[in-house]
Amino acid sequence: MNAPEKMAQSLLIVDDREEVLRALERYMGLYLTAVFGAQTPDEAIAMMDAHKPTFLLCDFWLGEKHPPSTSLIPEWRARFPFIKKVILMSGTKSSSIPSCNAVDAIFPKPLDLKGLVQYLREATEALS
Repeated sequence: MNAPEKMAQSLLIVDDREEVLRALERYMGLYLTAVFGAQTPDEAIAMMDAHKPTFLLCDFWLGEKHPPSTSLIPEWRARFPFIKKVILMSGTKSSSIPSCNAVDAIFPKPLDLKGLVQYLREATEALS
């Protein structure tokens, strides 16, 4: 089987669960030229400052010590205009997630990884 053609984009994945984060980093690394991970909002900001990712994939719930990501994403989007698409992932029913205009798509958990890759491919094509 041939390796898939990588999109010349970068992705930051934010998830408080290390095992989820590492698995997503490995998988998405098959499809994007650069993939970064962060477990906390502070780590996410540091990664955005350092790497300027094109896409942000963020868990809705980042643990009890942090607010839901829908309350963080609007500030991140304003502060980091290089982020072209924000994808929220959540095990919470999408109807109970607060409305957030800064989020471009919501993918329920368990993630449809092929659907996520396709979404990023279409977003990459739209950027060219």
